[in-house]
Amino acid sequence: MKIIHLWLLISSLTVSLVAKEKGDWALNCSMKIHYNETPESVGHWRDWIEEGHLYARLRSHFFAYLWGDELKKNGDYTSRKSHYQLGLGANLIYRSAYLHGFGFELGFFGTYGVGTLTRDTIRFEKSGKDTLSRYDLLTKGKRGFVVPALASLRYRYARGEIVFGRQAVNTVLLKANDSKMVPNTFEGVTLQDHSLPSTLLKVGYLYKQKLRDHSRFHHLLAFGDDPSDPYSAYSQNDDAAMHRGLGLSILRARGIDDRLYFLSLKNHSLPDTVIKAEWYYLPRLLSTFVVEGSAHYALGEWRLLPAFRLLYQFDKGAGAIGGANLKKDVRGYSDPKRIDASMAALRLDLVHGDWKFRLAYSAVADKGDIVAPWRGFPTGGYTRVMGQYNWYAATKTWAAQAEYALGSLGIFDRSKCIVRYGIQNYDDTKPGVPVDSDILNIDLFAKRGDFYTRLRWGRLFGTKHTTPYGTTKADPRYNEIRWEFDYLF
Repeated sequence: MKIIHLWLLISSLTVSLVAKEKGDWALNCSMKIHYNETPESVGHWRDWIEEGHLYARLRSHFFAYLWGDELKKNGDYTSRKSHYQLGLGANLIYRSAYLHGFGFELGFFGTYGVGTLTRDTIRFEKSGKDTLSRYDLLTKGKRGFVVPALASLRYRYARGEIVFGRQAVNTVLLKANDSKMVPNTFEGVTLQDHSLPSTLLKVGYLYKQKLRDHSRFHHLLAFGDDPSDPYSAYSQNDDAAMHRGLGLSILRARGIDDRLYFLSLKNHSLPDTVIKAEWYYLPRLLSTFVVEGSAHYALGEWRLLPAFRLLYQFDKGAGAIGGANLKKDVRGYSDPKRIDASMAALRLDLVHGDWKFRLAYSAVADKGDIVAPWRGFPTGGYTRVMGQYNWYAATKTWAAQAEYALGSLGIFDRSKCIVRYGIQNYDDTKPGVPVDSDILNIDLFAKRGDFYTRLRWGRLFGTKHTTPYGTTKADPRYNEIRWEFDYLF
């Protein structure tokens, strides 16, 4: 309880740092960095800086991760340990005005994480790991870091903008994922253009990524495997959805650079309909094609919003290097050396007044796992519920959601409650995928002026299972609590 008391004390004393960027962030649960106000064009270099915008936010995030009864009873802490974690942080972003089309952006993000895990036990960290850098803690003993996650030169023209440098990128599979302390950003060059009729075009070339719990930019699709560094697993892309078989030393030995090219088209030519098509390509590793459609129909006082997403992943050499499973356990896979994959997802939203209901389903083909460690989740917006990864081969998921706008609540001007329930059916014959489970997630969002808070609770249900290969999948049950405070100005 001491850590909770400390967190409440510090939170009550903090006033915040990054924020005109977010508007109703806590109410719409956006994972993007979105600016409600952006600088305009100026005609003189003296106004280039003066007419720029400064955004600030202070943030605190508390996490409790409590494993189920079996762990407590057996005391087996070889791979899991209940823990608490608190993150305190601030963001400061400056965006210049545009002079002859040119502008720049510089954003510093900082976090400091404290909790019940030490350097010897930090490997057990789950969702709270984004409050610090595990690599910095293990190698330098540091629990906090400040990083210029945004640092770009921008050129704006009549129908679009080109961005060079460190930036947030948001597509289906690439996301800033700004839901914790520090966002996920990339290094590269991107173009966003509106020249095509009723179409938004995004195209880019990315060569580095910085996950939320990293203080330095690292490889996009390479897992740290330096034998001379005992902590190298945390030095490169160590996202939970990263393919552990794509080791950096292996890629280097084969002369493979994990560079990412992407193309995104979003069209709304048809009335009340949006069609999106995206393509991602990493030479000599893999390519991915995504098509998504959504529509909007009025039925009296109700609104009906159906949507679908199709994803196809094509192996270009990654399967021969790392295998069909993200964790390198290819038992139960029909072609262990191929990572071709596909997924279909459907959802139906019903909206009436302050109520919103959702029913969603996703099915991944029984081929390879989907590789997407860039914080844009293949099942996100459909069947993904609070931290679940359900895009392994042969996984089928149902999810239901109810959302209600509560209006004013106590001292808050606006508030909202979301309840989600997911049923995840993984392949029982594959030792390298999770065990079947159900998850319940309840979110409460509240806002007063520029102050936002979000309280989340998640409960995972399941039982251990033994595969045909004699491997026992562990009991997955846990309770998770997250409580966040933001002040934006």
